[in-house]
Amino acid sequence: MSLDVVGPGPLIRVTAREDIVRARRAAHELAIAGGVDGRRMSELALVVTVVATHLVLHGGGRLSLRELGTLGGPGLELLAFLDAPPRPWQRQRRHPASEAFGAGLSAVRRLSDDHAVAHDADGSAILWALVGRTRTPAPPSSLYVTGLVASRPDVEGAAGWKAVRRSNRVTLIAGRAAGPGSEGPAGAVVALPVRATPATTLAGLRPSVRARAAACVVELDLRHRTATAAVTGALAVRITADGHATDIAATATGPREVRVRWAHTLEAVILPTSSSDRGSGSEGAVSPPDHPGLRAAALLRDGATPADEPGLVVVARVDEDPGGG
Repeated sequence: MSLDVVGPGPLIRVTAREDIVRARRAAHELAIAGGVDGRRMSELALVVTVVATHLVLHGGGRLSLRELGTLGGPGLELLAFLDAPPRPWQRQRRHPASEAFGAGLSAVRRLSDDHAVAHDADGSAILWALVGRTRTPAPPSSLYVTGLVASRPDVEGAAGWKAVRRSNRVTLIAGRAAGPGSEGPAGAVVALPVRATPATTLAGLRPSVRARAAACVVELDLRHRTATAAVTGALAVRITADGHATDIAATATGPREVRVRWAHTLEAVILPTSSSDRGSGSEGAVSPPDHPGLRAAALLRDGATPADEPGLVVVARVDEDPGGG
């Protein structure tokens, strides 16, 4: 299975002490390129060192580092994947699962701007953290966006997504198609120019593309705290505003557009409709986590897609203080 990584950065294998140095060097280079505040560089270095050391001590794993850019930066996203022990008796010798990315990582909890952990029954675990975001004089950026496409070489299908920020508006566009020649329709969706509303953006699809591809457009107005989504085909959006979830999918008569307001927090997650209510289906895989930062991470780790479709997940989150950019 091959992965086209759109959100999380390349995976770094971490099994030995020299890999810790390599991970720290990669984080340092990304932080400099992304304009991370010099006062937070030492905190970033410590977080990466602690996480990478944890991987080595627990039998090995992988790290992914990504500079957040204009969609939540300056700062870095760190994903850490602790591998499952290959044999049950090795699992017995490892520290309890609760300690894997748990009690031993107090530095991550103290120095990261946000973090989350998912454990699995086979002894594997995922850690997600945002590190190095500017804290003074302004609070950390409230916006976080990520996404991932996973494709199977034995299944004909294509998917893609993009995020466009214009001042205080962020627009997410995702598309997917199945069958021979699916790259064209899926690509046509992603190439759509952003228009006044999600519905008018989708109206720019040619009928031939609309017949072949599922499409979704989500617009976040950070100033007025509204999220508007329009969907056609086999994609769905779950918008959770201040803890209240709204599921949006296309109707039998065509696209559907819905607008939601929020006061404090918002999460928007785009998924294929056939996989939005179930896990990946692969043995030992993490079912879709509740935390938005872990959704793309789980897909990246497992490379898991249903047998008949390319996998796709796009996540956006806003916490308090929107509109600062």
